[in-house]
Amino acid sequence: MTSMRNHVPLLCWSPLLCWAAVVTLSPRSTLAEETVAIEPVSKRVLWATSRVVGSPDPPAPYRTQVAFPKLKFDEPLAMTFVPGSNRLVVVEHFGKVYTFEQRRDVMGKELFLDLAKVLEVQRISTLGIAFHPKFVDNGFVFISYRRSGEKRGTKVARFRVSPSQPWQVDPASHEVLIDWHSAGHDGGCLKFGPDGYLYIGIGDGGGLHDPVQRGQDLSYLNSSILRIDIDRRQDDLGYRIPQENPFRDTPGARPEIWAYGFRQPWKLSFDRETGELWAADVGEDLWESVYRVQRAGNYGWSVNEGGRPFRPQRRRGPTPMLKPVVAHDHSMFRSITGGFVYRGRQQEMLQGQYIYGDYDTGKIWALGLDEDRIVEHRELCDSTLRIAGFAEDRVGELYLVDHVGGQIHSLVPNEVADTSNTFPRKLSETGLFASTKDHVPAPGVLPYQVLAPQWTDGSTKQRFVALPGNAVIEFEAVRFPYRGGRDGWKFPDGAVLVETHTLAMDTADPRSGRRLETRILHQERIPGSEANGDQYWRGYTYVWNDQQTDALLLESPGGLDRTFTIKDESAANGMRQQTWHFPGRTECMVCHTMAAKYVLGLQTLQVNRALGKGDDRNQLSHFQSLGLFAADLPQPPPALPRLVDYHDPNEPLHDRARSYLHANCAHCHRNGGGGNADFFVMASIDLRATQMVNAPAKHGSFYIPQARIVSQHDPYRSLIYYRMATLGSGRMPRLGSRVVDQQGLDLIYQWIAEGAGVEAKPATTDSLFADQVAALQKEALSEEQLADQISQLLTSTLGATRLAHAIDRKQLAARSREAAISQATQHERPHIRDLFERYLPEQLRVKRLGTLVNAAAILKLSGDARNGEQLFFAQAGLQCRNCHRVAGKGQGVGPDLDKVGMRLTRGKILESILEPSKTIDTRYLQYLCETTEGQILSGVIIKKNERSISLRDAKGKVHIVLHDQIETLAAQAKSMMPELLTRDLTAQQLADLLDYLSQLK
Repeated sequence: MTSMRNHVPLLCWSPLLCWAAVVTLSPRSTLAEETVAIEPVSKRVLWATSRVVGSPDPPAPYRTQVAFPKLKFDEPLAMTFVPGSNRLVVVEHFGKVYTFEQRRDVMGKELFLDLAKVLEVQRISTLGIAFHPKFVDNGFVFISYRRSGEKRGTKVARFRVSPSQPWQVDPASHEVLIDWHSAGHDGGCLKFGPDGYLYIGIGDGGGLHDPVQRGQDLSYLNSSILRIDIDRRQDDLGYRIPQENPFRDTPGARPEIWAYGFRQPWKLSFDRETGELWAADVGEDLWESVYRVQRAGNYGWSVNEGGRPFRPQRRRGPTPMLKPVVAHDHSMFRSITGGFVYRGRQQEMLQGQYIYGDYDTGKIWALGLDEDRIVEHRELCDSTLRIAGFAEDRVGELYLVDHVGGQIHSLVPNEVADTSNTFPRKLSETGLFASTKDHVPAPGVLPYQVLAPQWTDGSTKQRFVALPGNAVIEFEAVRFPYRGGRDGWKFPDGAVLVETHTLAMDTADPRSGRRLETRILHQERIPGSEANGDQYWRGYTYVWNDQQTDALLLESPGGLDRTFTIKDESAANGMRQQTWHFPGRTECMVCHTMAAKYVLGLQTLQVNRALGKGDDRNQLSHFQSLGLFAADLPQPPPALPRLVDYHDPNEPLHDRARSYLHANCAHCHRNGGGGNADFFVMASIDLRATQMVNAPAKHGSFYIPQARIVSQHDPYRSLIYYRMATLGSGRMPRLGSRVVDQQGLDLIYQWIAEGAGVEAKPATTDSLFADQVAALQKEALSEEQLADQISQLLTSTLGATRLAHAIDRKQLAARSREAAISQATQHERPHIRDLFERYLPEQLRVKRLGTLVNAAAILKLSGDARNGEQLFFAQAGLQCRNCHRVAGKGQGVGPDLDKVGMRLTRGKILESILEPSKTIDTRYLQYLCETTEGQILSGVIIKKNERSISLRDAKGKVHIVLHDQIETLAAQAKSMMPELLTRDLTAQQLADLLDYLSQLK
């Protein structure tokens, strides 16, 4: 990198203004990024008008209270009761274990065990504790811990309580029973089951993406829940393998394993009434999961995460993968902590419900089941605790272990008065604007600008920061997570970031901007350090009224869609429609994550620029002169890294492309960001470290031969280019945009075509399908010739991408362009069709089921099974019979449906129709095979031997491929069942089809 040594990026605001409209916008359709000139102040004025306090939500039904006010511990991790006594025991992180009497007024605690002293080390990590079921008779207690520097450093040891000192462990009784390799994700939770056996939760051993792939490998103890008999010994083990353990006789498997496929099972518990085993599993990418653990259960990691595909091409364990009971995405939970099924008496409304929480957000939830049916699932409390564990006392009352605060809490009904009505429902009530109508900020609310604005479907933004009173920012003080990228700014308690989105209602008139929404991010500091996330940000959306005088708080958690008519001379009849999605509260936090260091735009890489509006002063220097920073900048701004304006053709092409990708993609495509791919786009890291260029596809290639994330010199084989150009399920960004950014697409095309920042001999990409494209430049083609040339291009993703690029570059005759769009948007293959849908007016596009189908409404409709049968076997375009059989009629590509009504509920059948890739039977997992000759085949593997594989494709044809002819063979995270299958059906027709399938018993 050349100039990027001084141009290194971080990111712009959240992309979550998901436009449901999709158009390709021309350069002149955008307004200037700042639509109102606001003079920078020369002296800081304190912001004293904030009314952004608390939450607009009503008080939670429960709250936490300190259970033992006089006691405090050093980073407690686990707690339980001491059998046969009225005492509780708490395990601290670094080796000390304490007991105390279970009285609210208890004044002190007694040291039960100092493990570091026993092991003669300065520091040790303790993890869990369990007392023997017959502790009263034998005095045995079991401790899990990890010693750093040892290959098999995580251990479970047995101790005995000293007969002469009943509340102290005899240090000489230490005996290691079992150990395993771990460099993180230790697990370590210990529980005795109702069968008297010890159950041990173990994580995958640490590292991103399960690097050693232990999740499905039964030859390791990792990623498992073990079950051992600690009262007997077997061979040279310190325990016995129970006869009922499922893998006792499986060759190569560790017989201790009871269940497997966990990433980091953080806390196990047994329901003291039913004996059922519950576990919570901490996710990596997007999902935090709750499981009811079965014998031999496979919970998916690292093929799946939370029941969704993660690395579907990886080898699977010997038993079917099971789904979680519930899974929370990272907008709500970020590090789940398992709890207990409540069986106490004090909280009658929680009886029989599984209570669990989240370490990062402090949220506490309840889950109630009637057999396998969820009958209750709700948030009980949004606390400020760092919940490292839950605990039961002797009678089943529940406690919470606060890791950072160091105290033990209980859950009690919340009798706090409802003050949510004091939260500002109007933007004018927030104290952020002196004149809301004129969009003039209040004194102390400061404007700022970024270098590389995120593409937001043609809108422009004004940005402000508001720090309460004389509070200051800690410059680049947010270092965690330590995984590349620049450090983030740390904002004070009560800080508010503001962003107003404006859209031109006439693309030819820069004065036609209409304010659509103002988003704010509000921060509360919570106890802890940056390593456990001491910042808690909430996002809110205010929707502007038609009079443009004020904006109202959006209350709907799912957001709001609204369609606008825009004057655009390039559109048919000079008008077009765009549907704007106003994001709900949880949507905002999908991008503003801990991994992205929360704040995306107001960071060094983005604001290290001139103030603008003719003022050449540096923005960072200006902030420092106002006293916004807690200390002087570590270096003068010219020595600090920065992005570039990717619209500026005078900047180096490589720097422009890296800045664009950083601004639009880096909040997800970083370690832990949710991008679920092994490449990273932060412009602050070296190009090699991004693992983008010439890296193979990990989550499907869209049938592009030799597809790469970025295929050097070849945009058409580059998945980044394809995903930016397409719509539908393959589109990126995944959230926040359904309008193709033509300027951005052209920039990335040029960057890839010229080598993607890597010196090499250029390739002539436009030579691909040159004859077909040249033919489409002629007006004299007959209708048949025209259709034939277009069909040739549309037979492959490469040809279709080349055709779309020719349309973008205006390389086709007008008649050919219209024919190409018409033919392509009716194509049977969605990955082809989605490339061209952007050329249609919004009202003519496919109404996407994931957004528009109300499953609950469909389930309420009464259907006609006779009509449904007709739809199944005879409806043109529906194609059910082409893959499925009923009573011997149809094709056997997919599962037979003879008794589908017995196997699946009506709701599950509908889900499988609307979201066919959500749950994929492993027997029908689709594989993509690329041969050494460049042929792309896809289908289900129906036979595999030492010489070849046999693939059955979606049309039922079987392809036999010799192993030495296979270039790549990868499982896909997508079902062979087409998406949008019911797009042309009415709601009643879908209900009819559903009734027909449901009665197949």
